Amino acid sequence: MGPERTPYIFGSGNPRHRAPPPRTPSLDAISTCDSPLPGMLHEGLVPRPEVRRRGMCGGNTDTQSLVSILKNARPKADLEHSIQLPIELWEKTIDYLADDWKDEVMYEAWMRELGRVCRRWHARCLFRAQERIEAKRMDKKRIYRLIDRLDEDLERRRIIKMVSIRFWNRRVDAFGTFAACMAQKLPQVERLALRECEWAAGQLHAQVFVHVILAFGSVTMLELFEVTFPSAVVFRQLVRALPLLSSLTCWSVGFEKPCDGVGQIWKRLPLRLDAANLKVSDDVVDFLALIGARLCHLTWHDHNLAKCSKLLLATAELLSSMYIELPYYASNEASMIDLTPAVSLRILSFTVELEDLARAARILSHASLPNLIEIEARLTSTSGAATSSSFIQDELDRVDKDCYAQIDQTLSGHQYLALKKFTFRLQCAIWRSKVMKRDDSVSGFDIEMRNRADSEMDALASKANVHPHEHSIQLPVELWENVIDYLADCWEVEYWNPEMRNRLLLELGRVCRVWYARCRRRILARLDVTRKKKEVYQLINTLNQDSQRCRAIEAISFHFGRTSVDMFGSFAVCMAQKLPRVERLTFWHCEWDTGQLHAQVFVHITLAFESVRTLVLDAVRFPSAVVFGRLVRALPRLSSLKCWNVFFERHGDVASRIWELHPLRLDDAEMVDSDDIVDFLVLIGARLRHLFWCTRSLDKCQELLPVTAESLSSMRVDLVRFFPTGGFPPDFPIDLTPAVNLHSLSIASDLGDLNRVAMILSRAFLPKLAEITIISTLHQTGTFSSSMIQNKLDEVDKGSYALLDQAFSSRQYPALKKVTFKLHCQTQRSEVMEVISEVSWGSHFAPNLPALHISGRLANTHSYPRSFVSVGVKEHT
Repeated sequence: MGPERTPYIFGSGNPRHRAPPPRTPSLDAISTCDSPLPGMLHEGLVPRPEVRRRGMCGGNTDTQSLVSILKNARPKADLEHSIQLPIELWEKTIDYLADDWKDEVMYEAWMRELGRVCRRWHARCLFRAQERIEAKRMDKKRIYRLIDRLDEDLERRRIIKMVSIRFWNRRVDAFGTFAACMAQKLPQVERLALRECEWAAGQLHAQVFVHVILAFGSVTMLELFEVTFPSAVVFRQLVRALPLLSSLTCWSVGFEKPCDGVGQIWKRLPLRLDAANLKVSDDVVDFLALIGARLCHLTWHDHNLAKCSKLLLATAELLSSMYIELPYYASNEASMIDLTPAVSLRILSFTVELEDLARAARILSHASLPNLIEIEARLTSTSGAATSSSFIQDELDRVDKDCYAQIDQTLSGHQYLALKKFTFRLQCAIWRSKVMKRDDSVSGFDIEMRNRADSEMDALASKANVHPHEHSIQLPVELWENVIDYLADCWEVEYWNPEMRNRLLLELGRVCRVWYARCRRRILARLDVTRKKKEVYQLINTLNQDSQRCRAIEAISFHFGRTSVDMFGSFAVCMAQKLPRVERLTFWHCEWDTGQLHAQVFVHITLAFESVRTLVLDAVRFPSAVVFGRLVRALPRLSSLKCWNVFFERHGDVASRIWELHPLRLDDAEMVDSDDIVDFLVLIGARLRHLFWCTRSLDKCQELLPVTAESLSSMRVDLVRFFPTGGFPPDFPIDLTPAVNLHSLSIASDLGDLNRVAMILSRAFLPKLAEITIISTLHQTGTFSSSMIQNKLDEVDKGSYALLDQAFSSRQYPALKKVTFKLHCQTQRSEVMEVISEVSWGSHFAPNLPALHISGRLANTHSYPRSFVSVGVKEHT
């Protein structure tokens, strides 16, 4: 990212040398949509890009559009092996490449080359290219020419999102000139990059930071590469001049005069950043530690890990994720780091050379992180080009076995109580022609690689005749896998009937053979047991004869239909230790009576469902709390509990020595009309991380919060179902204050009941709460026209806004960083365009919450992600 920096490998966090500039993606799957640009061949025109089914892959796109196409489109004779590719998909393809190239010197040239695919691609690529201004070593005369061009082009100024300045003779005066002339003319700028600069005293006007505020007030990301400031005071003024700043990148940044004070301004309004990326910037680290900056994510590329330890002590309270690039050299004090101060850390990722894995093991063994849930080790090699199967295996064999034992012992002990996942990822860069020679069989490793352009193959391809179907790109496998998984997950919720769900997946699988394989896998991953006892035994016999089918099952649902629960016992006994991958167990409409199952049934449940992590109970009656407790105990890996209309016939004291020694720990609990379950959790002192509450008995929630206060970090309260407009009790009982460690809170209510939400939030004191989301919907209506929603908003009592504004700006929420107002609605497909726009929705709250808006904590339509209005489409049946 600096002037001579090594490019960044997407998704790796690790700088690596990139091969020659990437060429336009391989054009062998898309037929373009309009008449071609000069020099491009076409056979025919189609409404939008076409993809051959055999090459089809997909990803994060508008799946509703994709489903509509799959249902309604019928291939023509000459397009037999293709489907229409939605606009959103090829737009996302272009956006992916543009984001990956955004720091490259050749960014504009590559975007122009990509835009030659077709006219519509040209328009999108031109738009993305114009979002960025790159001032490369311009003297003052050229800076004024650039300013004149921007002054004459209002539309261009409105779409600019990034300004990058590489200074002429390392003088900073060009930046002051640009800021003064562009004041209030760049409303969409989100990213500011300053490169190769020696900021000397006296080069800029004394009021330059006023112009910086006016020109770059919307900037959320500041990137500094090889910049020297005269003092920490000047750096502080620059940071303060960007009120919405949430991301700071400093590579080779220093001060001529060191930090010597904090100042009262930092005590009253501490610096809050979502992300900080630091490399060879010790002065910046000292500055952040001195002012007590509050960071959520830290990326560390510096060799001086001792400085990182110093920063961790100052940012430990809010730091939730961290990436470290461990340097490769002889071990010493500066190369070790103690992560223990980061008590709130939940995700840790580090890059280390294969030969140096032992040092990573020592770092992990010296730390104690009680809240850490995920670790990722990215392994690299000093000989990056030699990545054949034998080479990788030799590298792995040379790793000291003791370091594996040390990691295994450390992560299985009391130092990482909440740990759920450890991933080894192998990163390598290879020539495209040698991709198939990599080692996919290395056990326990997720192999990630970046293809280098093979110059010889590219040269041959450039001389070959261009086939009409070569104006296309192959979409990554992950894209279409995500599309299928997204639809499959949605259909599991919408269609409880397994036959309907399977029929839709089979229809989706008709796109191509590869899609069929993925859809078939999703069908086989779920087993629905809805038959009588005789038919259950037939199912058991079938499974016993097909071990591959047993290994494919990931979720099992028992549909009892208010009948006896004995078929569950029979299934558990016969399938003991035969379902190694089952993670979800569901009971539907079950009446569990005493005596229906064998006394040792819970032993068989443990053997059959030991791998289950999620237990779903819908309309289930247990004979007593003791039976429910034994069921929970029989699932040793349980981490998620969802209870809808669950109750006990008999109550009793279930607190016992076993719950004291081994308390129930859940990452997620969802309670809907299940007061008996809540009483059970209170009695045993359960420890929850996330709670979803959708029950009228809010007094029960009040009982649960003090018990789970120590571990509860996020919570959602849904008041829409039980408390429509005017349905709140006079004395609203819920008080969230006991949840002292709550980090994220979401409240859903009717659009007209914002005053009730204000009452809840104004009475709470949550010192660690960092994010609040208020979700509004309309009760008992399917109409979401813009005018009607605007009328609803106008009817909200202005006192509610004042109450919220006062609470969010007071000492009740000292750690609060973000407040988001969202609208959720569901309407007919023909009425989607009538829903209020995100801009209109987001702009309503700024004038009503002035203090929150000025502080930069009110999420608006320019922030990311931009999901302020979500619309669900009702399909006619």
